[in-house]
Amino acid sequence: MLSFFFRKNLYDGWDNLMLLAVPNLILSALTFGGGALMFAGRDYLALWIVTASVLVCAYSVAALAWAEVSVKLADGMPASLKDFFTAVPSCLADGLKYAGTLLAASAVTGIGGAYYFRKNATIVGLMAGSAFCWVSL
Repeated sequence: MLSFFFRKNLYDGWDNLMLLAVPNLILSALTFGGGALMFAGRDYLALWIVTASVLVCAYSVAALAWAEVSVKLADGMPASLKDFFTAVPSCLADGLKYAGTLLAASAVTGIGGAYYFRKNATIVGLMAGSAFCWVSL
């Protein structure tokens, strides 16, 4: 009976490790590919914007899919890697909405920061820019 519990814990441990490692490896590969693409096209701003947008969308969908799988783990139910990949299509719409919100907030912060922290900014402009960045964070 004791060997059964050891085997069960070993298999559950490997399942949980794979559930943690594989999505992280996929996102790490996407990040590496995106970083390589951004480095190769460092003179093209449009390429940076598109690559960053794709990465934010991928991370948002993966985070929501991982959250759905984590609910099972928190309830004490077994979760597998298959559950993560089956949760991705149901999280696609919400993940893209979340990514759009993050990208819009980033664009507003970038435009506002460029306006308030320009080269000839006054102390009032710097204070207003600091308040703007604090609120946007």
